[in-house]
This record gives sequence, C-alpha cells and structure tokens, in this order.
Amino acid sequence: MDDLTEREAVMMPIGKRVSFANEKFPMGAAFEKAAERNHYQSLKRLAERGGLSWCEAAAVVEFRPWFKMDDEAAEAIVRKALRGDHLNDTPSMAGGA
Repeated sequence: MDDLTEREAVMMPIGKRVSFANEKFPMGAAFEKAAERNHYQSLKRLAERGGLSWCEAAAVVEFRPWFKMDDEAAEAIVRKALRGDHLNDTPSMAGGA
C-alpha cells in the first residue's frame, strides 16, 4: 500500500468537464481512509488513474459514502473543504469509519 505521510498531499485531478481540463487540488493524508473506503484505492492511485468526479471528491472530503449529486453543489463542497491549511488535520469520522 502506498499510504501518504502526515505532511504529504496528492495533487488530485477533480472534475470531468469537457470544456476545460481537470483542475488539481491538494488532498492530504486526512482523506486517505475515506478514499480507500469509497474506492478501494489510495489517493495516489486515484490521481494516477485520472482523479475523481466532483461527486466522488465531495464524498471523500465529507468522509461519507458516495451518492450522486449535482456537480455544482459537489464542487462547492470540495472547494470549501480544501480551502485553507487544514489538509492534514485528523478528520472527525462522522458515522464511524
């Protein structure tokens, strides 16, 4: 397994809009367990395979199972969650994870 150290972050491609290239966001070790739970892959492997959709990324940053949602709403969740310097904080795994 290719776990991130506490201070590492993966530049994750997010979004699959045809009109422009995927944006990349730093996703730190705090999100590793959520990514593995939802996708059975590490953040590094997900990035190598092309990244996440906005819905998938929203589920990871909210530490919850994936469900389909509007891309604009999901994008807002991701941008808010990844803003600031809290990427390596230990998440509160609501709902037990």
